[in-house]
Amino acid sequence: MKPLLVHPAQPGPSFDYDQAFSRNLGWFTEAEQAQLRGKKAAIAGMGGVGGAHLLTLARLGIGAFHIADFDQFDLPNMNRQAGAMHPPWVETRRKSCRPWPGILILSCR
Repeated sequence: MKPLLVHPAQPGPSFDYDQAFSRNLGWFTEAEQAQLRGKKAAIAGMGGVGGAHLLTLARLGIGAFHIADFDQFDLPNMNRQAGAMHPPWVETRRKSCRPWPGILILSCR
């Protein structure tokens, strides 16, 4: 199967990172939250665990991601997935991060 290449989502100009992740303060200091914003994470596999990790790390304020998976949302995967049937997993997960326009998906494969 060929890798699916997806153009990265670019952060929107009106996205206020500090406001979006202000409720993380208390769990993290302002300095720690600023460090998270500058971090990149690579996640191999967008299945039951990887997809959940992507959303959790995005909600924590990690600024950029490389995500990879060569499978699709199919019927045999239903026991560990929530999402659309048949599209490649990385595309579905990339779209699931759309509510956070400040999150940059650097690459999808």
